[in-house]
Amino acid sequence: MDGKTVLIGGVVVVAAFGFLVSQNKSGSQETALEGQVATLTDRISDLETALAEVTERADAQAAAIAEGATLGSRLAETVQGLGAMGDAAGQDAAAPAAETAAAAAEPEAAPAAASDAGTLLAIGQTAVFGDGSVRVFLSRVDAEADAARIAVNGIATTTLAVGESVEAGDGCTVTLGGIEGNQASLGYTCGS
Repeated sequence: MDGKTVLIGGVVVVAAFGFLVSQNKSGSQETALEGQVATLTDRISDLETALAEVTERADAQAAAIAEGATLGSRLAETVQGLGAMGDAAGQDAAAPAAETAAAAAEPEAAPAAASDAGTLLAIGQTAVFGDGSVRVFLSRVDAEADAARIAVNGIATTTLAVGESVEAGDGCTVTLGGIEGNQASLGYTCGS
């Protein structure tokens, strides 16, 4: 072998070695980049999981807040209803008390009386209709409004204007026939 061949062979070997080194360097860089991409992908996956958890908690909190608001409005409605009932009870208690005191000052109040217009009741009296199957209690009279509050077979009250009726069961009705001072005339009918 002559010197030129050795030199050319050496250059080829050096070039091949340089190529291999550069390939290894590129491979190392690719491997490093692939590792970084994998790390970033894992981080993104972790962030997506954390975001999903936060979103789920936020949705749960929003639902709890909505439920709390619903309960709050229902509570407010209940309080308003109780306040209205309390006001009405206060008015109902005050009116009968004053009228009872006035009635006590009069000679003994007459029991419910039957007339052509119906049965005349004073506040606090009860009329019995239908052989005792229907009991009507007069709790309030509003002469200015031509109305009376009655309870039919129980404690639930109904306000009727003159001429209005309320169901008394078994196809029978109780009708407010008229108002006379602090008394109300009630009629009772069954059938058509």
